[in-house]
Amino acid sequence: MKFHLPPSRGIKTYILSIFIFIITFVILVEMSMVFFPDEKTKTSKVHHLLIWLDLIEDTLIIMGIITGIIYNKKVLEFLRKQLLQRNFEGLGEVFNFPVENVKVLILPVSAGNSIVQEWLINYLKPEQVALVYTEKSRKQAEKLYNIYSEQVHFYHTLHELRESKDILKDPLDPLSAKRLVKKFINYYLNLGYSKNEIFVDITGGTAPTSIGAFQAAEEAEITTLYVKDGKITDPSDTKQGIPIFISKKF
Repeated sequence: MKFHLPPSRGIKTYILSIFIFIITFVILVEMSMVFFPDEKTKTSKVHHLLIWLDLIEDTLIIMGIITGIIYNKKVLEFLRKQLLQRNFEGLGEVFNFPVENVKVLILPVSAGNSIVQEWLINYLKPEQVALVYTEKSRKQAEKLYNIYSEQVHFYHTLHELRESKDILKDPLDPLSAKRLVKKFINYYLNLGYSKNEIFVDITGGTAPTSIGAFQAAEEAEITTLYVKDGKITDPSDTKQGIPIFISKKF
């Protein structure tokens, strides 16, 4: 659906929209600091990720309402449908899906170590694994391949990993991560796997990579996971970690 404003309103519309977005976003941030001061002490990556996603979404919703009132009721209705229909089912719930039904796992790889990714593969026992890796995390990606290649089919071969195939060049660019994860999702769907058999983990990698992976999964209606890994010291002990849903799609 496209909307066209009168030419005379063009520049003024853009300036007003930017102004409304900035003012609304600043107000929401300040309100969150006043009413939820304890949130500043939480350092979990997924916690901050969800806070910022919520703030941006709330800002866009309020901005859409104001813009719709000022200009066009169709704009308001369009934004309402696009933004308010989002519903992150199961957010924070402990993973309770039968692991034998997990067929595909898409994993951003951490640069420091791969203990969480190892634990998750041991826990879920997927048939297929696609690794989202960067130059800094390539060694960990190769390590995962060497450990699990006899029991899991990886999207990339060891040679392809060493040759940087599909490497995420900029770990701070969420759009690149989104495109890559979307590519993986479409590949497995084309292989015949259902959406309920594909899972995207957003524990590893940078925060922008997690955002991109999350957005790709949301658009494709794929379930996303996060591992509370504070006590994982042995990836073979599946009782140590706590996987939770970020968005459950089944």
